[in-house]
Amino acid sequence: FAATLEKSPVEFQTVPGRLTNIYYPDETPSMSAKLKAVQPGECKVEWQVTDIDGKVLDKGAQDFKFASKGEEKQLDLKFKQKEYGWYGVNFRMTDKAGNELVKQDAAFSLIAPDTRKAGYESPYFVWNFGGAHGTPSDLNIVGDILKRMGVRRTLLGKYSEKDAEKWGLTIGQYVHFRFKGTTDEEKEKTAAEAIKE
Repeated sequence: FAATLEKSPVEFQTVPGRLTNIYYPDETPSMSAKLKAVQPGECKVEWQVTDIDGKVLDKGAQDFKFASKGEEKQLDLKFKQKEYGWYGVNFRMTDKAGNELVKQDAAFSLIAPDTRKAGYESPYFVWNFGGAHGTPSDLNIVGDILKRMGVRRTLLGKYSEKDAEKWGLTIGQYVHFRFKGTTDEEKEKTAAEAIKE
């Protein structure tokens, strides 16, 4: 058995309209396809939006011409769907003869407005790695993701609850609790500080 790998004459990359591609009702779901010519030529980008069952809800196509290597173009899509749920976005790029160059499946979701008021009374807690294991540590990213998930109690790492107020997050667990010092007096002081916090 053998395979021949061919480089696409056009580089293709999809970019979400917002981080996570999860939208509230007052936000417009969108996505962009960025194209960059490896060599002069033509291509076509087709896309279709499907529901969770695979039913096609919307579709379209656009032709692109590149006069020189390195030329860049962009296709910006705004989606019309209004019902809450998951939507697939299937991209297909072909050359002038109709041969498939790139195929990429993406998705976006529409979620209900955030109405949760829970805080400390919530029995639910979500672990947040806060930068460990390749996860994001920036609270602007993490806070937004957790809020859209409906999370209210988590680990905040280096951040305080005041920092996390915007997303309604409360501390659900101490990150690290270690006795400082070696004497009983020093350990008791550490314990008293933790209890106060």
